[in-house]
Amino acid sequence: MDIVMNVNFTHRFQNGTVTVIEREPELIFNKEVTYYVLLINTWGLGQGVTCLGLIVNILNIIIFIRQGFKESVNVSLFSLTISDLGSLVFLFFLNLCWIPAVGKLDLPFYPDQMIYFLFYGHVMFTRVTTGTTAWIAMERCLCIITPLKVKSLITGRRTVVFVCVLYLISTASCAPLLYTSRFRWIFDAFRNKTLLGLVKIENREKIEGVVYVVNNVMPITFFIVIVGCTVVLSKALLKNAEWRQRTAIQKEGTNRDTKVVKLVLIISLVFIFCYAPGSLFFLWVLIDREMKIDGKQRNFLIAFFG
Repeated sequence: MDIVMNVNFTHRFQNGTVTVIEREPELIFNKEVTYYVLLINTWGLGQGVTCLGLIVNILNIIIFIRQGFKESVNVSLFSLTISDLGSLVFLFFLNLCWIPAVGKLDLPFYPDQMIYFLFYGHVMFTRVTTGTTAWIAMERCLCIITPLKVKSLITGRRTVVFVCVLYLISTASCAPLLYTSRFRWIFDAFRNKTLLGLVKIENREKIEGVVYVVNNVMPITFFIVIVGCTVVLSKALLKNAEWRQRTAIQKEGTNRDTKVVKLVLIISLVFIFCYAPGSLFFLWVLIDREMKIDGKQRNFLIAFFG
């Protein structure tokens, strides 16, 4: 027997028939509060920033291709751009599905149920973004700790291998959800037509539990690495500035390395600022089983990430 989850009701699918069961869970955020939060953060400002991000990342891809990939840091930054672009593509359609006007359209599917797959598609790419940012920060740290060996330790080929493995791990961590959640044609008695809806199998909790743990532990681990490397880079940058002031030496190589360190430091600080609330919230998700995209506290989860 499969169960189809929706915002206001639950479809129970068995032997080709669908029964609609009303449910009214106690929510931290009701529909009205969630509506206004999404109106401000997601449908307006959020979608505007998403469109801007899509344009900028496409321009970044063109620039990196023209620059070439002789330096390993260029490979890492190119991977960061690709993962950002992928996450924003999913986020763009995710924001559209949250718009009430889209839900009222005569579409052959439930937009609110498409959110489940779009959300985890977005999550898959953000995991790659997090891991790539951690790799870039670690590479700069090795430049400070072992400057003579870093070229042999981190090469362009090894960076490509790491990025490919990161994509495989991120994809594998979300793949089980395709088994527990599937699309099926469901007859909607309210609309008197058959629509494409989300079906969840029974006894899915164990599989989804493992998926939630993996997808929450990964970003927290990468986040800790980024914070640690950012502290090391900050101290190294201050020491380098003091040394240059004392010696008054301005070497081209030193200036170039310093610019790269500053660039990575800025990326890391922006990442920490933007992802800190989410990383703390991931811990809450691990503890509270109702804090899921199809759980009782769905509204609060959507509003928070909005």
